[in-house]
Amino acid sequence: MYLKNFIKHSGKFFEIVFLCLTVIYASLSAYYFLTLPGDSVDEIVFLNDLNLIETKGWYTAISKNISIPYLGLVYPLSILTGKVVALRLINVILLILLLFYFYFRKLSKIGFSFLIFYISTVGYFYSGTNDTLFVFSLVVFLNEIRRAANKESYSVNLALISLLIAAFTRELYLVYLPVILIGLFIMVKVGINLNKRSWIPLVLLAIFLFCNLPSLVSNGNLSYDRKSPPEEVHATWTQRQYLAQIMVNNGKLPNYYHPSWEQTDEYLKINGDKSLPDGILQGLFFDVSFTLKEFVKDLVHVFIYSSRGLGFILLICLGYLFLEILKNRSISLNLFSPGVALIMLIIFSLIIISYVEMRWLSPIFILLIAYYSDLIRVNKIHFLLKNINLFFFCILAGYGVFKILNRIY
Repeated sequence: MYLKNFIKHSGKFFEIVFLCLTVIYASLSAYYFLTLPGDSVDEIVFLNDLNLIETKGWYTAISKNISIPYLGLVYPLSILTGKVVALRLINVILLILLLFYFYFRKLSKIGFSFLIFYISTVGYFYSGTNDTLFVFSLVVFLNEIRRAANKESYSVNLALISLLIAAFTRELYLVYLPVILIGLFIMVKVGINLNKRSWIPLVLLAIFLFCNLPSLVSNGNLSYDRKSPPEEVHATWTQRQYLAQIMVNNGKLPNYYHPSWEQTDEYLKINGDKSLPDGILQGLFFDVSFTLKEFVKDLVHVFIYSSRGLGFILLICLGYLFLEILKNRSISLNLFSPGVALIMLIIFSLIIISYVEMRWLSPIFILLIAYYSDLIRVNKIHFLLKNINLFFFCILAGYGVFKILNRIY
């Protein structure tokens, strides 16, 4: 009883502690990640793309596949600041715009704290890749749909513009296609109110298609950055990832690592071209028992590792989803956020045989932060659960400060 009363009346204290720790953590995290050398594997891809634009021109670069929206923002700035600085500075600007977006959408103070804590924990938003632009754009689209589903004011134009930017930035949007289609269905269901600015998404679509002409002519597809294997390699990414999990399960490779391309080619040479699946669908049905086992492992992996940046938000939101469905015997539009989160968790856990990278789920995680903050605002979360989660966030933030100080010093 004493513990229950303590938790009940300590919510404000936990909130203040978490706010203070988050400010410190965010400052240290930004400093640490922004001062890392620009030599990560992912950053090198975009540095090479910038070099290609500089030496061969845009037409050739697009023909060889680049992320047009992201590099379109970065390249002009890189002329003034240098390539690594430009890659990261654009992402910092995008993060600031994301905060402004949620400010104008009236995200609560504690919601801002959760969001900044999450950004600071995962760190990859400060890396010079197109992840931040993709996540920022898709988050805005999904959050506008969330508002529409809740019968709040929302911007059709902003939602569509954001969706177009996301779709032309990363091919990963294809994995999100089921959720995107649900979002578009909700827009139609609640009503699309066109106005004098509704021509903007159409013009933007035309511009993106025009910019993609070199790739469409040369390759027959849109231009996206692709970490293609070396030309002499026979194996594909799907085969490399599938072999990675086989080797991990057999104790021949540490978790979260991949075999080299040479190892993958050698495996195919010894066991035959059909010994590894080539493509997502083949991977799903190549060994059904293996797929189901890895699905469960990936799902557990996501729940465990997402808690480092989300606390208990994912569990609470999905728990709320199931309780509402059981209570009402139906799925209402205002369950859009936890509903699409569940869909994407299942999709990623099914199609990724090796391991699910948390950054792929960032749009969903940030959407859940906004959703959870709204649940708190309208008192849909029991005070005990809310304060226990806040206490857990305080521990996470304190640990984060300690860990990043160790990295810096």
